[in-house]
Amino acid sequence: MNVESLANTVEHNIVRVFKKFNEKPAVFLSKSDVMCYMYYLLVTDPFLGYSPTVLNLSPTIEKSKTFIIHAGLEVSTDSKNKQVALSIGESSKETNLPTWDFPVGIEIEHNLDASADAQTAIYDDIEKVAKFKKGYLLCLNWDNPITDDNIVKVKKHLAEHENVNFYYLDLCSKPARTNFKKIA
Repeated sequence: MNVESLANTVEHNIVRVFKKFNEKPAVFLSKSDVMCYMYYLLVTDPFLGYSPTVLNLSPTIEKSKTFIIHAGLEVSTDSKNKQVALSIGESSKETNLPTWDFPVGIEIEHNLDASADAQTAIYDDIEKVAKFKKGYLLCLNWDNPITDDNIVKVKKHLAEHENVNFYYLDLCSKPARTNFKKIA
């Protein structure tokens, strides 16, 4: 599976998350709800349903089947280990965990406000997903508007990272705003 094929499948499932969020925002009361739904869509996607065997998982577990989608994978940014919401690994028949490549990373923000702390969280998320060959930052708001100023700042920060896609859906604004053309 090449990175572009993975990216196309991920984007197909992002469309599904955004459509559900647009139709029924109360399904997503927290960031964890968005992450769980995205994980469910990815892990049940026929294209991503591959189940490789991880060899030498631990001293007591010689091998085990797994999914190629995982939550909470650690990435190192600014000499600190941080977790990314979701990551997608290479599909292969067998792999060793320390050498298993995860080419796609997804970070999710939910109901961010316009504060400096929220902006810092977005910058931190961009740095995390920039460590992947293909990164996605999803912002879904139903309670706080995403301002034009915030979008400009994010796009300016994204200019350094061609491998990162930023998609937002703001239901708080009237009319709802998004930059995800497959939803608009």
